[in-house]
Amino acid sequence: MRPYIDISHATHGRVKDYAEAHDLDLDAAYEEVLSAGLDELE
Repeated sequence: MRPYIDISHATHGRVKDYAEAHDLDLDAAYEEVLSAGLDELE
């Protein structure tokens, strides 16, 4: 499910594509993508 924040439809679509490619539900895909992005920032 798309989080309750302002995310562009293009970004949401990319996360949805990631979820489908990795056999994840949207919640798990958002968690992986956000965790990976936060790791890159540290």
